[in-house]
Amino acid sequence: AVLDNATQPPSDNNSNADAFDDGPPTYALVGFVSHIGSNTSSGHYVAHIKQSDGNFYIFDDEKIAKSLKPPLALGYLYLYRRVDRSP
Repeated sequence: AVLDNATQPPSDNNSNADAFDDGPPTYALVGFVSHIGSNTSSGHYVAHIKQSDGNFYIFDDEKIAKSLKPPLALGYLYLYRRVDRSP
């Protein structure tokens, strides 16, 4: 009986489930992590973060620079945020 209750959504009226009933979620890419080096045994990882100006910037240890051609297809980890669809 405990397992049955665990798989059911909360039945009280205090559930936040209705707060997300605004249709299919839409997400925007805000950053990703890529690897610089010939293989995973050498080199290191860097972050590419999208700024409010719409451009990606590469964060490489103590250096930050505009990423002219961000390697989107070579990411190891992608970071998204949900786009607010409120009227």
